[in-house]
Amino acid sequence: MSDVLDWFINLISNALRHVNHHYTGWANGLLNKVNVEGYIIVSNYKPRIPRCGLACSMGVGGVGLIFIEKSFFENKHISEELKKFIIAHELAHITQGHLVATPFTKVLVQMNLNVLKETVVSTLKSKGFLETIIGTFLSLYWFYGLLELTKIDIKLVREQELEADSLAVQLAGCEGARYFIELLEVLKEQGYDVSHEGVLGLPALTIKERLDNLQLLCRTPSPLSN
Repeated sequence: MSDVLDWFINLISNALRHVNHHYTGWANGLLNKVNVEGYIIVSNYKPRIPRCGLACSMGVGGVGLIFIEKSFFENKHISEELKKFIIAHELAHITQGHLVATPFTKVLVQMNLNVLKETVVSTLKSKGFLETIIGTFLSLYWFYGLLELTKIDIKLVREQELEADSLAVQLAGCEGARYFIELLEVLKEQGYDVSHEGVLGLPALTIKERLDNLQLLCRTPSPLSN
């Protein structure tokens, strides 16, 4: 427990030491735009956590941290609209509470996975016929539970990412979305098919699905982007 607390304190400390005041001000302007109270800090510090690409975030409601890739966001050759779209996407995750539901689901998946492993190992070590039968049924039960939770996790990741993209369009406008579409198309041309994965590494959202969603959204102007 103390290791987790130390990691969290270190994370916050590093984030505060590397605040990006320009994007912090812009992000909090978005909160006002959607009438959400709180404060968002955008930091150039990017923690070494899985699936933290150009940006990632933590928080809930109107309070949170957005971590950005410093070299990308300080690159003057990359459009400001694209950078703001990415930040708006992360801010959407915070305001919609996505960062609470996802870890909870992943904990449940991991718990079921651990129990399944223990049950299978116990069954394999069992020498009695009755114990083997019971262990087999328990293994099948936990395996079914794991499958169902994995489906929930994949569905949740997909829905949250598409919702965050949709809200980012409303907040940052279609100009930024079009730059992001170009970025996704480049990734697709380079052979990347999966945009996001579930907790067990199974595909949850494809790049094509994100492209289709963004292209559909930007056929009509957003009411909040003006």
